[in-house]
Amino acid sequence: CVTRADFETQLSALADILKTMDIPDVLLSKTQEINKDQTLTRLLDCLQERLEPSDYEEVERAVSTIRTVNDVRVALQHSGAARELPTSLVKLGISYPPRWGDAWDRIRAATIEALRVVREKVLKYAKESS
Repeated sequence: CVTRADFETQLSALADILKTMDIPDVLLSKTQEINKDQTLTRLLDCLQERLEPSDYEEVERAVSTIRTVNDVRVALQHSGAARELPTSLVKLGISYPPRWGDAWDRIRAATIEALRVVREKVLKYAKESS
């Protein structure tokens, strides 16, 4: 990932992957209807009543990181959100203006860690529930 265009392409691919996450309606709280394209909101809703409060807080922080990664993508691809780019990058520990390769490495690492936390908490819940 060398150029801004490469960086944007990678962020779009990541967003596409995350959008494929399927959280069936049956796993959601009965009080909410959440659109299928709101995968992270659906994930949090699904886990809120299932996880211990401290585990859920960790998942919330992880999802916040993933949302910040998406905010970077939105800021790069939608002119109305462009002013948010520096703030979103700084939240991820990336200086502005970014060096695209280094920024992608940081985003990959942050995303991997966030997904690891979610996976760990879901597996813990599954083990305790069985």
